[in-house]
Amino acid sequence: MFEKYVAIQSAYDKIRTIDWKARGYNKPPIKRDIIAIFIGKSQYHAHWDPIFKKVIQHWPQMKQWLEEDTKSKPAEQVWGIVQDKFTLKDLEMWMKHNGTLNLNANKEVEKGKERENEGESSKKGKEKEQVQIKDKKKKKKKASNEAGSSR
Repeated sequence: MFEKYVAIQSAYDKIRTIDWKARGYNKPPIKRDIIAIFIGKSQYHAHWDPIFKKVIQHWPQMKQWLEEDTKSKPAEQVWGIVQDKFTLKDLEMWMKHNGTLNLNANKEVEKGKERENEGESSKKGKEKEQVQIKDKKKKKKKASNEAGSSR
């Protein structure tokens, strides 16, 4: 699938560089014509384009793996699980789960964040207590000063 997506993109880029009027055409083929060679336009626009664009922009290690680059990490490291084949649905789930299909890995990350947040909230609570104690001391001091000055 990814190879076809890349082929569509590169074909469209090449078509845009050709001087079509010099070749006797009024205008170049539109992207829809190129897409139709590979897949239905609805499938392309609803699934392929948004998913692969995100992968290309945000996940270079997945892009490398999809391109079958020799420098890419093994599938298990990229996907987070061992599996014979991966589908577009798998890729969607992988992106939804922050770059892994290993759902246990996400649970560990979430637990770590919860622990951090609990620690921060307890620090904030202690800071509030300290501020309240200081405020009470100031009020007592102020009250005793006012009582002393009124005599």
